[in-house]
Amino acid sequence: MTLPDLARDDVVGTLERVLHIARVAGQVKEQMTEGRRRPEHRELILSPRGFRTGLLDGRIEIRVDLLQQELRVVSTDGRVQVIDLSGSGPANLTGEVTEALGSRGTAVSLDVDGPSDASAALETARVAGLMQAWGRFHQAFVTVREQVAAPAGEVTLDPDTLDLGVRLYSGLVPPGADGPGETIRVWLSHGLTSRDEAREGREAAFMAELTPAAARPGDELRPAGAVWDADGSRARLVYRAIAPRRDWETALGWFCESSVAALARAARWDVRALSPAVAID
Repeated sequence: MTLPDLARDDVVGTLERVLHIARVAGQVKEQMTEGRRRPEHRELILSPRGFRTGLLDGRIEIRVDLLQQELRVVSTDGRVQVIDLSGSGPANLTGEVTEALGSRGTAVSLDVDGPSDASAALETARVAGLMQAWGRFHQAFVTVREQVAAPAGEVTLDPDTLDLGVRLYSGLVPPGADGPGETIRVWLSHGLTSRDEAREGREAAFMAELTPAAARPGDELRPAGAVWDADGSRARLVYRAIAPRRDWETALGWFCESSVAALARAARWDVRALSPAVAID
């Protein structure tokens, strides 16, 4: 099975419509997770039919079913409110979600730009293809997480960009630093952008990056076509390089293993914290 072409106009239109819905859910999550401000705290959890926020303050969860084209506001008292995404245009979605939460005593203020094509529909076939691809990417990132015997987060979806990936943690926080310390993130960028970025020149790619940046890794990446960005801090494998390949999962595995090993070596992570699959001598 090859991968869908993420640069096709009809696929881009679907992604932008999904991105708008994700941004609404992301803003709700951000406003209903008091005191938690790291990037991963506002990201969404992938589900078989879409994504969800996880349980929020107020004992509420937002669940998005892209195949059924429904957004559900679910609470622990058993109440469920359903918003029809097929009949709720981008201009109305924020209002309907705000009203649904307000009826439960939760006030949120949502400010989400709509897609460039406000009429773009969530066509079932395209959404189903996207969900199948996401499911296989999810499995690839779960494999990365399982190969590293170090703290790791869930596979999550960034609501601002639809970036899908996983974070690995060294467990070491440099003196005076704030946050979780050194982090290696491996993800798929769909080539979409956050509100303040221009899309021109961007394309879908698999990436891996160490934060904060350490010495420039000098290791060769796999497969052929994977490269380091100009400053050497981010590994990149353009999506179109492996999308037509029937062995794309093998190629993606090579990229994840080689980039994680190189970044971990550059950061001088404890080699004993890594399994043989990504050993860094």
